Amino acid sequence: MKFFTSLEAVSKEALSEPSFKEILKRPIHLTIGNFDGVHLGHRALFQHLKNEGLSCVITFTNHPMHFFFPDTATPLITSFEEKKQLIEEAGIDILIALEFTHSISKMGYETFLKNIYSCMPFKSLTLGKGAALGHKRLGTEKKLIPLSEKMDFTLTYLPKITLDGLPLSSAAIRKWQSEGNDFLADKALGKSSLKSLN
Repeated sequence: MKFFTSLEAVSKEALSEPSFKEILKRPIHLTIGNFDGVHLGHRALFQHLKNEGLSCVITFTNHPMHFFFPDTATPLITSFEEKKQLIEEAGIDILIALEFTHSISKMGYETFLKNIYSCMPFKSLTLGKGAALGHKRLGTEKKLIPLSEKMDFTLTYLPKITLDGLPLSSAAIRKWQSEGNDFLADKALGKSSLKSLN
């Protein structure tokens, strides 16, 4: 897996490494999200990307809720290093992990996607149903459909996975963990336990 911590680093690698530049000529299939826990729903999304071709994940080294609410945010399911390892184990080709900063929090969804496209012209963007991008989460499905047509990429929303009849999400897993329901939380994570890398 190729790993980058900025979009600028992707551009520099493409300029300095002809082999990587050739890789980027393949159709790129992208997803964007926090992916806390890398649960079964995330893994289904990653598998969809891999089935399409060259898979690229953009995530954040810090969670937005910790940026906006540093004193009251719920603890994460995984550390960044654990998340990175799980994404690599899922077989993703390229991982870009950005720091969620004030400038990113204020960036509109169109600007954000155009910045990505300028260094890595993706063919498709796949998101989970209900996902929204950009400042104030204004980049909803309704807004992204016309943008995808304008920018000429395929936009796909995958339905949410349910577990024992309950919608699966990172927030749900955090809730189950806080309630002591480790069986359901571990089942959602696809393993019996999640050990720290430390």
